[in-house]
Amino acid sequence: MHIRDVKCYLLQGEPATRQESCGARGSIAPVPPGISGLLTHDQGFGAVDPEGFTFTGEEPEPTYRLMIRLVTDGELDAYANYATGYNPRELEWEAKAFLARYAHMLIGVDAFDREYIWQRFWMAQRFMYTGRGLLDTIDRMLWDLASRSARLPIYKLLGACRESVPAYCNVGGRTIDDLVAHAVKRVEEEGFIGCKDHSYRGVKDNGEMARKLRETLGDDILLFHDAVESYTVEEAIKIGRVLEKYHYRWIEEPLQDYDIMGLKKLCDALDLPVLTL
Repeated sequence: MHIRDVKCYLLQGEPATRQESCGARGSIAPVPPGISGLLTHDQGFGAVDPEGFTFTGEEPEPTYRLMIRLVTDGELDAYANYATGYNPRELEWEAKAFLARYAHMLIGVDAFDREYIWQRFWMAQRFMYTGRGLLDTIDRMLWDLASRSARLPIYKLLGACRESVPAYCNVGGRTIDDLVAHAVKRVEEEGFIGCKDHSYRGVKDNGEMARKLRETLGDDILLFHDAVESYTVEEAIKIGRVLEKYHYRWIEEPLQDYDIMGLKKLCDALDLPVLTL
């Protein structure tokens, strides 16, 4: 099944009121207690929303979305939403840009050669500065097409040696108690077997968080800590030993990803597995 054409469609959606606010994304601030020199996302330690500009539209405005269609020589085509916005003229030019820059990399290619197409657009990130969004969108389109063509869900295309897989969930909250309550809610209501936090509160408060999570959830729930590069080596060793005490499964991204020697020192100091990029 070969891709023989790429088409773009501009569709009108429901009206919406525009809003932009600095509070929606939080800010970047020193990791508590503020002596390491490292910076992190302040929503990871419960900071209040930063003060700044907030803009809200006066009334709902028409919205539009740009849909991409990969036309094949078979009975099925692939579809995906590519962009949304309030200005149809801008989306029209986004469609033209897609066709001009990327359509020639798809037309004539077997739609089932997903790995070839993936590798092609992976390299486009480096040489065409496309970012991951383009690659992810096209890859999902091709997997969906393969699934519908085979009349099988994707997990069966991947082998299907089991009907379900264990999964953990992400948990968070403005305070440690909020985070623990969120973990309890997700485990009890959604059936996850583990929880991973993204807490950037520093060694002392994250140690307290680890204690409360383990005491509240019990020994049967898996726990994981994702620090998103918010520790120094010394801090990571300290919190790592606390996590070992509470039987965590791993610590994730404790240091800057380029700190190879620091990661080596950390791994040598801990029995706890260290995950990094």
